[in-house]
Amino acid sequence: MLDKKHRVFSSGYSKYGRLGHQEEKDLNKFYEIQELKNRKIVEVKCGYSHSMAVSRNGELFTWGQG
Repeated sequence: MLDKKHRVFSSGYSKYGRLGHQEEKDLNKFYEIQELKNRKIVEVKCGYSHSMAVSRNGELFTWGQG
């Protein structure tokens, strides 16, 4: 999830690091992805076992099952 302040949050099944957090722990609430906290994220896309985010200056971040 991307909010109006350009913060990225995730929740759900975390196997393979799908949620972008430091530990593989399933989450039933949305938590901000700390690695992206100081980035101005403008778009996110999610697949079955991976996710991606693009910053305002064109950086691409990916996480999940490679």
